[in-house]
Amino acid sequence: MIISITPEIALDENTPFAGGLGVLAADKFYTCARNSIDYVVITPFYNSGYIKYDFVNDKVLVLPDQFPQDFLVKLKEVGREQIYLRKEKVEISFYEYAINNAKVIFVKVLKPAWASRLFNRLYEHLDQSFSFYKYLLFAKAALAYIEKYIGFEKVEYIDLEEAYTAFIPLLLVSKNLKLNCRFVIHTPGPWGHPRFDKNLFAEEFGYNFIEDNIYLTNIASSLAQEIITVSKKHFEISKKMFPHHIYKLKYVTNGVDIKRWMDEELLEIYLNDELTINKLREIKEKNKSILYDFLKQFKEINPNSMFVAWNRRTVAYKRPDFIIKFIKENEENVTFILAGKTDPMDEVGLEFMEEMRRLSNTRNNVIYIWNYNISVAKLIFKGVDLILFTPFSGWEACGTSIMKAGINGIPALSSKDGSAIELIQDNYNGWLFGKDLNELVLFNSEKGYKISEEDYKEFSEKFKNIISLWCNNREKYLEICLNAIKTFLPFASSNRMLSQYYPNYKEKFIAEIIKLFKEK
Repeated sequence: MIISITPEIALDENTPFAGGLGVLAADKFYTCARNSIDYVVITPFYNSGYIKYDFVNDKVLVLPDQFPQDFLVKLKEVGREQIYLRKEKVEISFYEYAINNAKVIFVKVLKPAWASRLFNRLYEHLDQSFSFYKYLLFAKAALAYIEKYIGFEKVEYIDLEEAYTAFIPLLLVSKNLKLNCRFVIHTPGPWGHPRFDKNLFAEEFGYNFIEDNIYLTNIASSLAQEIITVSKKHFEISKKMFPHHIYKLKYVTNGVDIKRWMDEELLEIYLNDELTINKLREIKEKNKSILYDFLKQFKEINPNSMFVAWNRRTVAYKRPDFIIKFIKENEENVTFILAGKTDPMDEVGLEFMEEMRRLSNTRNNVIYIWNYNISVAKLIFKGVDLILFTPFSGWEACGTSIMKAGINGIPALSSKDGSAIELIQDNYNGWLFGKDLNELVLFNSEKGYKISEEDYKEFSEKFKNIISLWCNNREKYLEICLNAIKTFLPFASSNRMLSQYYPNYKEKFIAEIIKLFKEK
């Protein structure tokens, strides 16, 4: 039995999620489900989901993003338990969503009200005590489910997705249990490595740590059997962040669920060795037409223009200012599709959202989709002509958007970060720009601003050349699109990723896409 403990999961039913971690969790789930792997994902049920946005006079308005009603009716309550938190009894229930042997277990807090409030919204942070008990409640609930409904003796792997899950191995110590816990780090950013006052640990566990502030990352790293980073670049950065755990560190570059993200017709043609530039052109025109029909609800655009997307969270390290600045400086025959949002506590990210909204309102060739979801993502990753991937080098742990696009014959213009370095060959199956930093430079420091200034010059120049290539030499452009498919597969598949995560199941994962692994 494989168990994944994650703070979020982005299922195809448009369940609330914040970003790439939730999408990746769902990709793993769908791949395991198709291969009849005994796989359980445990995640909180957030009463108010994540967040949706609207705009009033170009100012952001925050709204709750609750679970869709048509999804809730598919959930089955499979049990109720009691745990203790702050020396009080807390009642929880477990709701199951299953496909074949794979399950997602949503933990819902019933009472008391203060405990239910902890699971109000994904990534909500009120104060240190709130987050401490939120993560501890999640860990206790997850272990209660494993003990009662699976059995510790049946567990082969417990994957701890991010430091929010670090209380699980600490609780296992108190139970005198040692399971095969692997800690998966998904970001080098400080937001992924919370710390808490040692007095909170003393009150709840009776532990007296030497340090005044305890990083959950260090707890998870110390007690896990392995520490998994999610790309080769992320591994190199992590070795400098966690040299005291270097012998546990390894990397498994993320992948995407091919059957979830790749155009069905394109996949079939590829598997049958029938993929040509002409057939690729036909499929791309079909998917662009479908995307155009969707975009018409926002405004009338030129269907014959180049469609370019910047679609991700509008956080500073992903540098949304690059596309904003380019749009303002250039008048190109390009339709810009901007999509994504940020956390309501991220003031800089909210300003980027408002700027994108203003561009959409004032320019005929810009569309901004702020309530970005899985359904919209699938249309974009199949229907645009180019994806922009612009994170500050060193800060994007992996980045799977270029994979979702590349397997559909959509090349990326990418900074040298995350998985892009492993996948993109400049001017052959996509384009690279900027510095390749081997240390974590603060993107909002004086040095960081200077690097971004230099990076933008190269980004802008390459972007203009790509637009010119698309306009003037479509055959060459399609050749690069074809190269993207041929070089991204099979490496970009979640089957490859999971075969590295779980060697005992390697044959099952490889068997499903064996044709992708044959010599071409």
